[in-house]
Amino acid sequence: MVRVVIIICVVFTLFSAVLMFASINPLVEFVVSAVGIVLLAIMLGWSTEELSSRIGPVSGGLLNATMGNGAEIIVGIVGLKAGLSVVVKASITGSIIGNLLLVWGLSALVGGISHKVQHFSIKMASMNSNMMALAVAALVIPSIFFMTVSSAHLKVDLMEMSIVISIVLIIIYLASLLFIFRTHRHHFLLKKIGVEERMTPKHESPFGWSLPRSVLTLIFSGVGLFFAAEVLVGAIEPTIVALGWGEIFMGVVIVAIIANAAEHSSAVLFAYKNNMDLSFAICSSSAQQIALLVAPFLVLISLALGSPMDLVFEPLELVAIAFAVVSTVLMSNDGRSNWLEGLQLLGLYLVLAVAFFFL
Repeated sequence: MVRVVIIICVVFTLFSAVLMFASINPLVEFVVSAVGIVLLAIMLGWSTEELSSRIGPVSGGLLNATMGNGAEIIVGIVGLKAGLSVVVKASITGSIIGNLLLVWGLSALVGGISHKVQHFSIKMASMNSNMMALAVAALVIPSIFFMTVSSAHLKVDLMEMSIVISIVLIIIYLASLLFIFRTHRHHFLLKKIGVEERMTPKHESPFGWSLPRSVLTLIFSGVGLFFAAEVLVGAIEPTIVALGWGEIFMGVVIVAIIANAAEHSSAVLFAYKNNMDLSFAICSSSAQQIALLVAPFLVLISLALGSPMDLVFEPLELVAIAFAVVSTVLMSNDGRSNWLEGLQLLGLYLVLAVAFFFL
């Protein structure tokens, strides 16, 4: 299975490289590059997991945390380089609500059908929910400021405010890594299948790869993601015109799902195996990383790319993020989940997706 995926990834990477210089139907380019990004993101995750098993629990955890949203960062950088800041910002919104509503909802639904009622650590859920709520609140402050303060009373440029807030968010993210992997690491050693294994040293690699092969696979995945992202971003505008979709819908729903599909599948798989601690940790941690790392990083890198991106989101995006956070906190505060709760979260996601479609 692993070898088949690697071969397919090589083919799609080469095809994406050809598409960068060939003129083919934009819809074909979009679909091919989207599939390539999903497969390459899976391979990136595998190589990261292999390296993590060799460098110890702390360093491995940091590597996993850093590379967790690698595909999202690469797609965002390429999108900013192409001047598609609206789509990139929308994909940030889509990644947050996608992790909290779509993925967690699907995980609860799939796991609930198989196991009726599933349990997870209330303490862990509370810590993740609190961090997630604070992270998202800080992320949307510039938008609230922009909507409530008239232009006559603005003392700073919104881009300047976005830069300062981005630096603060990145510092908070680094502090959270220190908290999780160093000062309070014992709080995260849950004696559940999968969770404790992730935080303790492993003597055998998951796939039996050598260190050079793991490093080369990681490099190949990153380079392949760049080529595939170039093709995807280049086909976004023609695809929008051809299908009649809006930029925000494209970013919130389509691009966000493509960039996070690999991580999404992992959360659902763990839920199916009745490991809801790890499933919820993946969903909430990914949403935190988007708010605390990916979004502020893209704001700062946008300056170097000559396509400045601020942190001012559309009102509907703010409402969607707020509903996603509140719903997730309410659904997880009892440490239990079932298929109905999952269906309700999926229903809310679909309602928001419809609203973005008609925006």
